[in-house]
Amino acid sequence: MYEDIWSGSGRSRTSYTNYRPSSNEWFNATTKLNITPSGTWNSANNGYHYLNIVVRDNNDNTTQNGWVSFRSVPYSISIGSVQSQNSVSQTSNATVPVTVTKATSGVPTPANLSRAFEWTYPTQTEYGFAVGNCTSAVNGTACQVSGAQNVTLIPPSGGWPSGYHYIYLEFVSPSGANKVQADNSAWFNAVQAYDGYFSNWDEGGQWKYYFGFNENITILIYVRNSNYIPQNVNITKVEMSEDGDNCWSEYCRVYSNYSYQVLNGSGGTGIAGNGTIRIVKPAAQWKRGQHSIKATIQGSAGNAVIKTGYVYVKDTALPNVTIVSPQNGQVINTSTFLFNATTNEDARCGAILTNYDQFLSSFCGGGSNITTGQACNSTRFNGSTYYYLFVDYPPFGGMSTGGRVHHYSFNTAGLVNQDYGIKANCYDVDWNYAATLVAFTLNVSTTNVQVKVNLSSPANNSVVNTSTVTFDYNATGPSYSNLNCTVYINVSSTLAANTSRNVALINSTNITTAINVTGFNNGTYIWNTYCSETTNATNNAWAPSNFTFSVAINSTSNSSNTTLTAVGVNLSSPANNAVMNSSPVNFTYNASGPASMSCSLWSNSTGVWKANSTNTSATPGVQNVTHNFVNGAYVWNSRCEDNSNSSNYAFAALNFTLTVTNLTGTSTTSTNISVNLSSPANVSTISAAASFVYNATGAASLDCTVWGNFTGSWAANVTNNSVSAGVIRHAQTVNVSGGVYLWNAQCINATDSTIYGWGISNWTFTRS
Repeated sequence: MYEDIWSGSGRSRTSYTNYRPSSNEWFNATTKLNITPSGTWNSANNGYHYLNIVVRDNNDNTTQNGWVSFRSVPYSISIGSVQSQNSVSQTSNATVPVTVTKATSGVPTPANLSRAFEWTYPTQTEYGFAVGNCTSAVNGTACQVSGAQNVTLIPPSGGWPSGYHYIYLEFVSPSGANKVQADNSAWFNAVQAYDGYFSNWDEGGQWKYYFGFNENITILIYVRNSNYIPQNVNITKVEMSEDGDNCWSEYCRVYSNYSYQVLNGSGGTGIAGNGTIRIVKPAAQWKRGQHSIKATIQGSAGNAVIKTGYVYVKDTALPNVTIVSPQNGQVINTSTFLFNATTNEDARCGAILTNYDQFLSSFCGGGSNITTGQACNSTRFNGSTYYYLFVDYPPFGGMSTGGRVHHYSFNTAGLVNQDYGIKANCYDVDWNYAATLVAFTLNVSTTNVQVKVNLSSPANNSVVNTSTVTFDYNATGPSYSNLNCTVYINVSSTLAANTSRNVALINSTNITTAINVTGFNNGTYIWNTYCSETTNATNNAWAPSNFTFSVAINSTSNSSNTTLTAVGVNLSSPANNAVMNSSPVNFTYNASGPASMSCSLWSNSTGVWKANSTNTSATPGVQNVTHNFVNGAYVWNSRCEDNSNSSNYAFAALNFTLTVTNLTGTSTTSTNISVNLSSPANVSTISAAASFVYNATGAASLDCTVWGNFTGSWAANVTNNSVSAGVIRHAQTVNVSGGVYLWNAQCINATDSTIYGWGISNWTFTRS
């Protein structure tokens, strides 16, 4: 017979030998055990015992274990109800009746109160106590309770924390040999001088729980007394914890003081029962995720802290969704066709393909989150034979998505010839939702040889070690015809036309074409090719799926046969498409590579794409640099180079766009230049060469330039010198292939080149 007692330091075993029947006494089937300890039963584990009993069969000498449990206590403790337990003041003592009796007879007996504690995370909280004139502060564990007496629980120096408390009492016998903890707790609710709560409203009285990274945060506070009557108080402090998405309890929150305003119309801090608090955003943007708010209030009855105000910070801007293929009005006559869409930020997208009549009634009602465009022209499209297919994002569906390019290969088998529509649904990381629509015609009965495209090189998921990449693809179509083929690459975040070429099918129905594209930086890219018959644009095709490849320059060995540590750059802030209202702007990016590098900030802040600031002693890790800007829209990137090997360098894979606005003038004697874009309209679709129209003011004579990514990189394209302020139309046109493009205009004071302006942000247009 033995007992294992576990503690934080391990296990100890106590064997018992004083029992009947003893080890040399037999019994048959059943018996009564009598177990007597040597001295008294151990009081560890609050007197609970779990004994193991080993029984041996005398016929075959086998054994089997059994066990018995019981509790041994020197006395019994009963805890009564705390006086006024539902509303104990934070600064008041709590009085609890306690009765101590012998465990077996119920006769009153003395015991010394040794502890009053509460289970709190991560450690227990100890509280002071008193029995009569004996206090724990003076007498320690010698405050004796005999029979029925009141125990006084003493609040800590700062008062009881508001809310419910469950206090456990622990006693030792006068001899100190035994220790017992009461089975139940003394509970009570500690109340403040005032009560209250928060409600999620904005400054205009509308419900608002979600806030942007650069918004002031507003929340409505209500204050009342214990009788639920609204109270007039002052707000003396507002604190907030940026919890993020991993802290949901008070113990992990870290509160900081924030500047605040009480929107009561008087400019003071007082409220009459309720009021709206505006928490002013500091210089840095808010952290994404939950934010916890508490306010300290002061009134005639005293002070109180109102907690449990919650808001959530996230990106509140909708993603911009563009369907690259199919295009509105396109005729598809193949057994499969590729759906391609791009977004201006990382997103997860799905697509719904349905017959046009169902598409029109379900999706063409519009809405602030849906771009309808030409897809909802019911005089152009129709299709009554029902069809519906929903392609979700992984793990729920097969759409290739998650970044900025999203694609899926649809099969037309079983579909009748008619018009169809596709709705692309996209969600960013903060569950902002946007959708766009496209309508097309299916006609698979054509007798013409269908154009088809198959990608070859760079192979899917391959790695290229040079900045010049050769794209090989195979195109098929009718004999003795010409095809217009365009390679699409996402070199500027979106899948856009890069290089076009006419190919002739003479005595063959297929041809393999190689196109070289230069200027790639380290990173991962997506590419595809679109071909159409020059005399029949409705006979066209994309390759069935996009191919992905990675560029890893300088990943081979150098002349000393020592492996180079390839340089890599990732841009961080300002985020892509950010809008800044102050200058200089602080840029942050991460560089990886060898121990010694030179890193430069590149931008078109002066109208020319060049390095603006260089650190020749950079080391791997986060890089910071500031640079001055005037109002305008800009493109920026960062370039790092190995100081011991100038051929080992890299830009970030994608340029970021930045808009600077609301700055004061750049000259004390001259007027700023203001540029407003007009045409092609933002997010519009054009079917001919682009002619650019914009308005510029601020100087009588201007030198104006249209910038765009029409050749695959951001560059000046069309310049007019010495033009008059007002509506400026560039008669020159830019003829681009099908795809999505960025454009802006910069105008410079012809007599003072330090004064210039850009359009407030880059615009996009689609060439059909």
